[in-house]
Amino acid sequence: MLHKVEVGIDSIVQISDEEYIMSIYAINPYNPIAGIQFKIQPSDLFHVIDVYGGRSQEKDFEVHFNKTGTILAFSMIANTIDPSIIVSGPTRTDSNILLKIKVKSNQLD
Repeated sequence: MLHKVEVGIDSIVQISDEEYIMSIYAINPYNPIAGIQFKIQPSDLFHVIDVYGGRSQEKDFEVHFNKTGTILAFSMIANTIDPSIIVSGPTRTDSNILLKIKVKSNQLD
């Protein structure tokens, strides 16, 4: 039986005039996570500068990304991200940060 994983944005913090850090969370109460794949939409809103940290870094996941927001992460040695311990309450998202994305805003008209 497949169980769902809740994924979302915990926070977006402005660090300069054009740069932001997006904290992405994943709550997986039943199964470990073996890999991550997603795309930031719309793709012309931000330019991805870096992806780092969180539970994916703790498990030595290799993170790959392009500037338009496609992000892939996995372990070459079969590490997995353990099921979430905190799945409810006020700290459920910030206790389950999967990774952080440093982005630069595209100056859209």
